[in-house]
Amino acid sequence: MKPPCPYLARVYIPYVPVLTGGIEEISSAELDEVKKQLTDLYTEDGGSNGTEVSVALFQMMMTSMNVTSSLSNSAVCEVLMEALTLADFSATCTAAVSGEEYTFTLTYPLEPAEKVAAKTAQTKSFVITSNFTDAMVAAAAKKQRRRLDALSVAGVAPPTTSVNAQVTIVVSVLGSDSNAYATLQNQSSAVQAQADSVNASTISTTLAAAVTNLTGLVVTAPTQLANVETNAPPTSPPAVPMSPPPPSPSPLPPSPSPSPPTPSPPSTEDPLTPDDDDDSQCDGGCIAGITAAIIAVLALVFVGWLSGWLTRTGCPSPLKKFSTIEKPTIESPAPTHQEVFLDRF
Repeated sequence: MKPPCPYLARVYIPYVPVLTGGIEEISSAELDEVKKQLTDLYTEDGGSNGTEVSVALFQMMMTSMNVTSSLSNSAVCEVLMEALTLADFSATCTAAVSGEEYTFTLTYPLEPAEKVAAKTAQTKSFVITSNFTDAMVAAAAKKQRRRLDALSVAGVAPPTTSVNAQVTIVVSVLGSDSNAYATLQNQSSAVQAQADSVNASTISTTLAAAVTNLTGLVVTAPTQLANVETNAPPTSPPAVPMSPPPPSPSPLPPSPSPSPPTPSPPSTEDPLTPDDDDDSQCDGGCIAGITAAIIAVLALVFVGWLSGWLTRTGCPSPLKKFSTIEKPTIESPAPTHQEVFLDRF
């Protein structure tokens, strides 16, 4: 007997250290080195093969301004991204609103490093010019469906930038393994202990030593997000019994007539048909059907006799219908209406 199909039980442990400073101006090769160093910091020495650490770097940009519009917050975010021409950078936008003051947070991948660095520098200088407010009004005009959708912008603050290093640790265990859930929890605890040992100081020291061109780097304390456990077996996984395979069925021999315990006529039933002691009895539905058939026959006989008796006595039969022919009028001897009886039969 084959064991059940294997599945993976996983725990996702995400950390987000925030990096600011010269990291926004380094090359793609240097970014790859930053990701490698962060991966090594969060990888447990001698850890299980079922543990995987991945690092993704994202450019963050925050700016605030006063916006007057009847558009929704998400629509104003779309206006901002169109004004900044971020469509080719897979950017996302969120807005925190207090009255007419909007604080926007833009997020987009940091790679390819050179292209993103140039776009970030251009955006930071563009936002504080009057051309930006004109671009916002023009982008909002494309979304206008009525006059109330008009948008105005004022009080734009210079944007600030940072880099989010999203570190994700994935612990995987084959669900069909013995004690899979306990193994998953033990490995997760070990990974958690390793990740908790990483702080802003160790990240800053490690990256500065590995990337010499990284100047002015400032690292904030990593923030751990909620763990996500998926496809995990229950706390006490049920044991899977390993039983030998059942023997293959053999063809059925011809079934001889069984010898009854008491003398009785030999059975004529098909040996493959299940025995049923009630087959020879008529149930309620059977009796009702027979009764209805008898009543219908008697009713037809009675109606036929009644029709003949009425005909012999000169009375019209209820089984005959009226028809009309024309009786003669004064001008013409042609017949007009008179009643006649036509036998239905």
